[in-house]
Amino acid sequence: MPSRNLHQDGFTLVEVLIVIVIVGILAAVVVPRYSAASGDTREIASKEQLRQLRTMVELYKTQHDGQLPDIVTDWSSMTKVTTYKGRNVGPYLAAAPKNPMNDLDKVVNGDVTKPATGQKTAFIYDYKSGAGSGRIVATSADGLSLFSE
Repeated sequence: MPSRNLHQDGFTLVEVLIVIVIVGILAAVVVPRYSAASGDTREIASKEQLRQLRTMVELYKTQHDGQLPDIVTDWSSMTKVTTYKGRNVGPYLAAAPKNPMNDLDKVVNGDVTKPATGQKTAFIYDYKSGAGSGRIVATSADGLSLFSE
């Protein structure tokens, strides 16, 4: 009597379902951790960006006898060479920065201790026509509330 090969190739439906369940469980564990990590990265980038912006505003003030750069109108005072008392100074930034939390680059003049009102913005800058403190803060992902440093 010839022997029959009872071994069949392939997976059963139960085996495939078990693999799908395991992959689903792994995805449920990994995806939230990845999302949290990318949020942490944006926060770290925002803090570093604010540190650099504040340093560059202070450098501008030093090289312009205490005058604040007008970044409310546009970023050109920080991104282009300026002439002050016969000497060229700057640029202080390579390009207009975008807030990593909301991908905006607009700056509004305002109170840096209060959220922006009415319009989404990247940064709030205490400019007050040059009479402000020069302090700059970032907004959160919504573009209105203050980014908590």
